[in-house]
Amino acid sequence: MLEKIKNTTQEITLEQAMFWVNKVPNNTRSFDTREDKLSGSGVTPQTLAELEQLGLQSSTIDGVKHFDSYDLSNISLLLGLPSLQRMAMRCWRASLNNARNAKTMEAQIEYKIDPSQLENDQDDLSVLIPNVGRTRTAISEQLWSGAQALHFQPDLPEKLASFIKATLEGVTFFMLHEELRWNETFFLENRLAECGGASKFLVKRAREEGFEARQVFGLILAEPYATPHFWAEFKIDNQWVAVDPLLIRVLRRSAFLSAEMWPEDRSPGRVLLKLSEVVGYEPQLGRPILSGLEDEAFRIDPIVTQGRRDIAASFPTTFSINAD
Repeated sequence: MLEKIKNTTQEITLEQAMFWVNKVPNNTRSFDTREDKLSGSGVTPQTLAELEQLGLQSSTIDGVKHFDSYDLSNISLLLGLPSLQRMAMRCWRASLNNARNAKTMEAQIEYKIDPSQLENDQDDLSVLIPNVGRTRTAISEQLWSGAQALHFQPDLPEKLASFIKATLEGVTFFMLHEELRWNETFFLENRLAECGGASKFLVKRAREEGFEARQVFGLILAEPYATPHFWAEFKIDNQWVAVDPLLIRVLRRSAFLSAEMWPEDRSPGRVLLKLSEVVGYEPQLGRPILSGLEDEAFRIDPIVTQGRRDIAASFPTTFSINAD
């Protein structure tokens, strides 16, 4: 008998999870996770065997089955399994709850790299700094640190909140590879998206309806690490207000975020730190082009770069909070 796993808000069967996973074209998958290295996804050998019966794709490399890490992440989120991704989401939940309750809130953020990963130890690095933009810096383990005061953002007008709800009705958060992440046709046919693809579509529709909107790139601020992220912003009374219903939706479903405290039309902008604005999209895959990078190829990790190469970085973050 196929397993049924209780999610935070509803019971989802393996069949239901695979119904969504099987919407992803197989040619977009990257079989990058060995079958003996699945512990981070929370998928047990028994569950894996049942998922394979339902069509979970794999590829045998050097005699070992490999699975797509995004398939595993999506299955974990849908079934509520104890995965590394859900651990990160619980950190985001804590950050949002602090943002909702704190009278004053400040974040101390660092940009760190491992210099040993650099193929070239001579050329400076290019770094996206909040409120500054792209700047050059010498190679070191810590590239930048700074404090950011975090402020409340206003509630959305009823007309805008209703528009956002209708536009993203029925959309499920889903990890997608780059070939699908920004693909509007896939989004409209399947109602599956990451926050990046959902915010891209939301901004497009908002502009068509006469709202002043933009898509931005930056960081979700959380302890112990911030995470790169895309979201939408709307101009309300001369202030840009962050909107990310899909983020709130997945945190309510997978990380026990309070639906009462965090309705989907509440701005999470207090813990979203803008680094750059999207100024256009590539014609082929529809991927975003960031301000200051108009003449360069799309970058998956644009915060720290060296020439044409993205540099892996971490963003340690701590909060100073006054709840009184």
